[in-house]
Order: sequence, then structure tokens, then C-alpha cells
Amino acid sequence: MLDEKRGLLYVVTKEDNRLYVVDLAGKKVLRQLPLGGEGYTCLLSPDKKELYISIWGEKKILIYNTLSNGFTDSVAVGDHPNDLCLSRNGRMLFVANASDNTVSALIIRARKVVETLNAALYPASRRVRPPMAWR
Repeated sequence: MLDEKRGLLYVVTKEDNRLYVVDLAGKKVLRQLPLGGEGYTCLLSPDKKELYISIWGEKKILIYNTLSNGFTDSVAVGDHPNDLCLSRNGRMLFVANASDNTVSALIIRARKVVETLNAALYPASRRVRPPMAWR
């Protein structure tokens, strides 16, 4: 995730479970912080003060403060969180959860999941189950 104004690149990895903060002008890694699990992706808040990180194996989102350069919070979500999306006003974060086919909707300020949406292909199933013709 790129912060163009500050010239910083934020990268999460699954190989060594870390967040890297890279100074683009100086072409050097400023920080390497352990995530405690496989980082899937990250997303900056609209004001660039927070970075939201989905942790694939930990069923949570980590919140990193870009000004103090540290983790400030985490929020439990569904199984295998991956892609992240912010609402237009930046107040809600939507988290896709791969293994249970849900989307966690959380209010960022409250650090709380307020709804879990079922995104399964078949309403009665939370896991992907292809039709018999696909098997």
C-alpha cells in the first residue's frame, strides 16, 4: 500500500509474517515488524493515519498506527481474512473471509464487527460447495 505524500510503501508478507515499511526516496526498509501470522493484504485509512492488515491464519485484522509506528489494536473476524475494502466515508471496513464465505463489516472507530454477511453461493452453506455437475 502506497502513501504517496510521505513516500512510504507498506508491504505484508506470508513468507516471514512481517510488515515492511519502505522509504521509497531512500530505497531502504525502515521497519520490519512481526505480524504473528501470514499477512494477506493491507489498506490505508483515508487520512493515512492507520493501516489495516488482514492476517490469514489468525482470524483477525491488525491495526497499525502510521504516525507512532506501532500496532494499536486488533479485531477478530472470520476464518482466513483476505481482501479489505473501506466504505466511501471511511468509517467501515469490510473484510472478506475465505474459509467461511462471509464478509465481516466492522465499524473502525468502535473496533467492532457489527455484522457478518453470508456470501456463500448457496444460502444454507457457509463453505463453497460446487454443484454436482462441477465435481
